[in-house]
Amino acid sequence: MIFLATKQRVRAPHFLALIRIPALTTFLLLLSFMFFSGYALGSTIEILFQEKGLIAGDRILLGEIASVTLDGERNEALEQSPVAITPKLGEIHTLEPQNVISFLQTTLVADTIKWQGPKSIQVQRDGFIIDKARIQEILSTYIGQNLNRFPAGDIRLVSLRPPPTFVLPKGKLSYEVTPSKPEIIGSSSFAIIFRVDDKIVKNTSVGGRIEIHAEVVTAAVKLTRGMPITSEHISMVKQNITRLREPFFSPNDVIGMRAKKTISSGRIISKHHVEPLPLINKGEVVKILANKGRLSLSVLGIAGKDGLPGEMIQVRNINSRKLVYCRVYAPGIVTVEF
Repeated sequence: MIFLATKQRVRAPHFLALIRIPALTTFLLLLSFMFFSGYALGSTIEILFQEKGLIAGDRILLGEIASVTLDGERNEALEQSPVAITPKLGEIHTLEPQNVISFLQTTLVADTIKWQGPKSIQVQRDGFIIDKARIQEILSTYIGQNLNRFPAGDIRLVSLRPPPTFVLPKGKLSYEVTPSKPEIIGSSSFAIIFRVDDKIVKNTSVGGRIEIHAEVVTAAVKLTRGMPITSEHISMVKQNITRLREPFFSPNDVIGMRAKKTISSGRIISKHHVEPLPLINKGEVVKILANKGRLSLSVLGIAGKDGLPGEMIQVRNINSRKLVYCRVYAPGIVTVEF
């Protein structure tokens, strides 16, 4: 349906009057319109309103909510006419085309204004909408950039608790993510600082945690204390490793070790459960090497305890029967300094 608005003086509605265009500005606008837009007496303005409008500046321009023609030709000068105050970021306001037409009649002169479109127009300030989907995208990107800090496995972002949707002004958008724990794994929240044109415009916190599901070394049978571990004793099982303490991700890291304590079947094997096999066993006859400069001596002794590589143990000299502290060097060999 096409509506006609004939030339008449109509008081502008209150919300439109907030523009407060001074009389001189109105006069200059009219002159600009007449001399630069091709306006002449007897001209007809046609306006086709849209249902929605995204607004760039502090004033709503006619061209942001409608297309405008003057005597059948599009008129960009008239489309630059301000018609209302722009809503704040995140707010949606409703304009009635009839009120816009009434306002234009107080600032522009035309024999006829024809218009058509919806009964109301929803307008909002243009900007970056930051909703749950955008927050999830930001955190997923952050996780992807830090994959080298995670063990291989399936990484999931769970229990996401984003803030209410908000809108940021237009410009060059950037952001910085900081997890609640420096190692990322185990974090319960993430701080996100948003910048537009390198200026901080929003600082928000997002609840959520990262889960990583990966294969870990698990005891396939009951392992007793001191028992050497072979490939038959372990299996690989996929687990949520987020809260595990130092698990093993490769069988090769466990095979050849021994259990420090009893490990039940089906339990995930952690680093504090195992230790390397000793190079020297308690009661074993070992060679004691003593070196000083070019002088080298060796005697036999009896190990007083099991010894791991580099560990200091007591060894009884077979000849003198004295106890000597020695460093485990190799299978059957210890060293002493003098």
